[in-house]
Amino acid sequence: MKKSVKSSLAILLCVALWMSFLLAEKTYWWIHSFLHPYYYMELQKKFESESTEYLIKQLYSYNFHTANQAMEVLGKRGEKEATPHILRFLKSPFKYKRHAAMRALENMKDERAIKPMMEIIHKGLQHSDYIRALYVLASLRHEPIYGKIVELASLNPMNDTQDVRSRAISMLEIYGSKDSLPLLRKIAKSDPEQYIREKAQKAIDKIK
Repeated sequence: MKKSVKSSLAILLCVALWMSFLLAEKTYWWIHSFLHPYYYMELQKKFESESTEYLIKQLYSYNFHTANQAMEVLGKRGEKEATPHILRFLKSPFKYKRHAAMRALENMKDERAIKPMMEIIHKGLQHSDYIRALYVLASLRHEPIYGKIVELASLNPMNDTQDVRSRAISMLEIYGSKDSLPLLRKIAKSDPEQYIREKAQKAIDKIK
């Protein structure tokens, strides 16, 4: 019994130390980027000229900004060779890493992202990654989720849904279907929020 307790305490101590390390590491790099505002831009400029192989290696860096920037550049380039590596980050316990991966996947438009994104969608709107997953699927024009985006864009504006509706309008713009124009015109004409009306009009102008 005593050995079991000691083992449990040892495991808890290791987990606590590891979590403390991750927190300290993340805090350090946030402070670094805040105190040195040009650091991130310099890193981006450097990475834009690096090879795909080099950037894939940087995905596994302990430096949050290095990994994040590598992921962003790979996404913008559409480097599908990196997709399997980026998909691994969807299993991260850290939301900021999962969302960085999804932003990259949105730009890459790789159909290998459909299955893991749909797994998130099936968990429902309450899931913290639901909206981000919809963005990825909208970029792929994945037809089964079109109705879900329309549903979010059509939410009652009186129920404090501005943020969700705004994101849904962005997704309709990304999806680019002319079927969404009647709804977007209605929003652009009658939504109580000016920025929502302007966003809907911007989507209309891009789609038509």
